[in-house]
Amino acid sequence: MFVQEYGYKIVRTDTFICYALRSGFIRVIGVQTGNRALLKQHSSHVGEIVFAKTHETDGENTLASVGIDGQVCEITQHSTTRRIATHMHNAAAYS
Repeated sequence: MFVQEYGYKIVRTDTFICYALRSGFIRVIGVQTGNRALLKQHSSHVGEIVFAKTHETDGENTLASVGIDGQVCEITQHSTTRRIATHMHNAAAYS
């Protein structure tokens, strides 16, 4: 994985490749399909992104990212229903 000044900027699973862009966006590419999505949740540069398979049997994937402004974004995708849920958090509120 490629590590820059703040943390991981590129992550990969068997299903997705994700990488942070300078604009604060995150590009998601489906490995098998080549489908692309552009996530625009962050208003500042993305400091780090992490991808985790959260439920082995359900096929649920979670992408978590943190902006350099302290905003945390959690995006969960369920592989069978293709439902996507997005949650934004302000890390400063937890300090």
